[in-house]
Order: sequence, then structure tokens, then C-alpha cells
Amino acid sequence: MAQIIAESLEQHRSRSASVLVIVLILAFAILTMSGVGTTAILSLIGMAICAVCFFRREVRIDWWIFIPLAIYVAMNFISSYVTHDNPLYGYGRLHIIFLSVYAATCCLRDREMQLLRVLCIAWAAFAASCAVIVFAVQSFEIASTRLSFFVGTPNGLAIFLVLSWFALQSSCMSPKEDRPNKLLTIVRRFEPVILIALTMTLSIGSLCALAVGIIVMSISKARQTRSLSETMNFVTTILAKVFLCVVIGLLMYMSAERAQMPLLCVVILLYIIVVICLWDRFTQFLNSNQKFSLVVSIIGLVCIPFAIFMRPNVFATFSERLAMVGNGIGYLGENPLIGVGAFNWRALNLQDVDMYYNTNHIHNAFVHVGVEFGWIAMIALIVIAVRLFIKHYKQAQHGEDAAFLFNMLTDTGFFYVGIVSTFILTAGGSTTPAKKITNVGTKLLFAALFAIHLTIFWSYIAMF
Repeated sequence: MAQIIAESLEQHRSRSASVLVIVLILAFAILTMSGVGTTAILSLIGMAICAVCFFRREVRIDWWIFIPLAIYVAMNFISSYVTHDNPLYGYGRLHIIFLSVYAATCCLRDREMQLLRVLCIAWAAFAASCAVIVFAVQSFEIASTRLSFFVGTPNGLAIFLVLSWFALQSSCMSPKEDRPNKLLTIVRRFEPVILIALTMTLSIGSLCALAVGIIVMSISKARQTRSLSETMNFVTTILAKVFLCVVIGLLMYMSAERAQMPLLCVVILLYIIVVICLWDRFTQFLNSNQKFSLVVSIIGLVCIPFAIFMRPNVFATFSERLAMVGNGIGYLGENPLIGVGAFNWRALNLQDVDMYYNTNHIHNAFVHVGVEFGWIAMIALIVIAVRLFIKHYKQAQHGEDAAFLFNMLTDTGFFYVGIVSTFILTAGGSTTPAKKITNVGTKLLFAALFAIHLTIFWSYIAMF
């Protein structure tokens, strides 16, 4: 694996490009395990990224994404300063990393971005493999629970794997000349592990995000091919692979949690290894046998209620989230300009007559941001969401966009730095349309971001 990565990096002429890809993938690995993040670690990561990018000659950036994202971060600082007398109290000190990561991806050329995406998928495959193995080992010792290893929460791990799976589909659908072939050939064999681990999180919201993304990706594919037969073959193949992995994931979870038969988990784990080895042949078989893929897809759709049976409280949870969003909407008019302040919605919810939800985040990122940081910050996020769907991608990226947007509307993944970073690093960077910044402008941009990270770091250290 290390040799293949090294060979891929050697294909790039610019030495700084190779360094930037390495720094970004290392940062990505740390961010995915950081949860909501810590000020010191994120500031150091931001400074490292900006220091490398400072030596790039140009950056092609979409200001319709960068500027609204900067406005959102700025409103975090302003709201925290006004409501808490401390600009570092809210999320601004953490989410400033999104600006640096996004700007860094805009420095990458197409092949560099493709390589970075595949490396991110490789990390997700590694995380999924470790999570499944840990689950099997722990089934011998403790009561099994929903998969959460690496990211820390089942829902967080689930949406991380959903985004990684869509990134894998985009890489496989990209033109052959743009693919890092050797590395991608290995990574795509671990597609079933990603889907199996996703299933074992029992995150119905993330599975719904997966479904929404598949629908949007299929529409994007249909627009590209303009062939009903080819589109149907694409959809049925995707669904057949997904449903097979969902069944395997449910069987492994049931073996440990319901049947309490850890030895059966080991047997299924060995079967997963066989599936990995034969995955390319299985995919080719599905592509060449559309009727079989269609039958498997229909059977999988019929079995969806069984997956819901594994989470009998799913409807109550969904209803509670809708009520939570309704409670948050009631506070949008409390302070439209700067919001009620970071973490203050929970205190307000504790005092009102509605149900107390015992969580720091409304399960709708737009409403939560509007309540705690004001309408300006909320509108900035909406502008970014709209911009993503009108950008012209070279690959079928809109499926990942749709899945992430669905998660923002129904869960709290936006407040995990690793989840947003996964989306930024695998979404293709700043493809057209984008504006080119000159060498001087690039240096000024990353020097400014470096200075902000450094200021936050020293301000944080001075508090101790």
C-alpha cells in the first residue's frame, strides 16, 4: 500500500503538491478522530496546512463558497463575543479550520485532488475494517452495541462512511485518465466493508441519507448517459451491492447483540474477507446480469422494514427530532442578528414548556445556526448549499452533496469537524466555476489564515 501511494505521489511534478497531499491526508486522519475538535489541535493543523499552501503559486477558489463560509465563521466569533464576552467560546475557533481545508483543496490540480480523494477513501476503509474487527472481538467480552469506533458516535461514524462511499463512486465514475488506478483498484475492493460498517451503526438517518444520495446520483447519471437501459443497469447494480452488504451487516450485528453468538461473528468476518477478494468479479457479474441485479434490488427493497425492526424506536426518534426543530424555529426570532449565543439553546429549552431534549444541538444545522448565531450565519450556510447544487462537476458528485445536505437537515454531523472535512476533501475541490488568485494573492490568503490560527492558539494557551 505504501509503495503504491509513493508511486502515485511521484507522478506529480510539483514537490509542494506532494507535501500538501500528505499534510491534508494526515490532517484528515486526525480530524476524523477529533469529534467536535479541540482548539489547540485544530489550530496546529490549520497552521500546518497554511504553511504548506503559502508556497503554492496559485489557487482557484469559488468565492460563493469561501465568502459565505467566512461569514458563518465570523458570525460565530461575533455572537460569542457579544453574548459571552469571549469570542473563543463558540464554534468559530474550531470551524475556522474549514476555511483552511477548503482553500487548500482549491490549490490542488485535478489529478492531485483525485489522489487525495482516494487516500481519504482508503482511510475510511481502514476505519471501517478496524471498527468491524473490534466489534467481533468485543462480542466475546462485553455486550455488543451500535458501531461507533473511530469517530466516537454511531451517527457520526455512519455519515462519515456514507460520504466516503459516495466519494468512492465518484472516483470509479471519473474518466480513466484521471484515476490513480493502482491505488483505486485496491481501495474499491473495500467497498463492502464500508457499507457493512455503515449498516452496523444502525443509523436510520444516515441510511436515509444514503438512499437520498443514490437517487440524486442516479438522476445525475441519467443526465450524463441519456440512456434508460444504461441508467437502470447502473441503479440496479448499485442497489444490489448495497442490499447485499446491508444483509451481511445486519447478520453480524444480530449474531452478537441478539443471538449472543460471537463465534458466528468470526464466521461472518471470514466471509467478509472472501467478499473483499471477489468484489470486483461480483460487480462485473451484476453489470452483465441486469435481471439478477433487478431481482436482488427488489428483494432488498421488500426487506427494508426488517432493518427498521432492528431500531423499534426509530419512529419515536424521528418524531422527537421534528419536535426539536419546531422548538428551535420558535427561537429564530429571539435575536435575528447575532443569535442567542453558543450553547444557549439548550438552556432556553430547559426553561420552556416544551419537552427537554438533553442535547447541545438542534438536529437541523441551519435552524441551530440561525438560533445560536443569527440569520446572517444561517443564510450563509444556505448560500453554500445552493451553490453546491448548481456547480458543474466532472463526476457524479451531487449524490454526496445530497447525502450531506440531508444529514444537515436531520442530524448533527455538521458540528463534527471530521464529518465536514470529509465532505470538503472528497467533494472535488473547487471545480468550475472558480476564480484564479495570483501568486501574491495566494500568499496573502494563507498568511491571513495562518495568523488567525496562530492568534487563536496563543489566546487559548494564555487562558491556562
